[in-house]
Amino acid sequence: MVLSKLFAGDLEAVALKIITERYVADAAVRQRFLTEARAVAKLSHRHLARLYDFGEMDGVLHYAMEYCGGGSLADYVAKNGLDTEFRPNISDRIVLR
Repeated sequence: MVLSKLFAGDLEAVALKIITERYVADAAVRQRFLTEARAVAKLSHRHLARLYDFGEMDGVLHYAMEYCGGGSLADYVAKNGLDTEFRPNISDRIVLR
């Protein structure tokens, strides 16, 4: 889900991840979500989306992150394929950066 966020007087698109009440009732899912949010909040790198906020409201866990347009890795692979030359390059970017 993409929403807008007021940021320094300008609107900025954000990506919003939510876990609904149905899944929040599962303690393992809830804990995994909060652990992930806390870990992401500590990261800062030009190749990573920033986490703006996370929490719970009315039984719904959420976090708002920097929106990065351009599609997902799955979109890229579906469009361009995944040749052997590309594989090491993308894994280096994911693991080392």
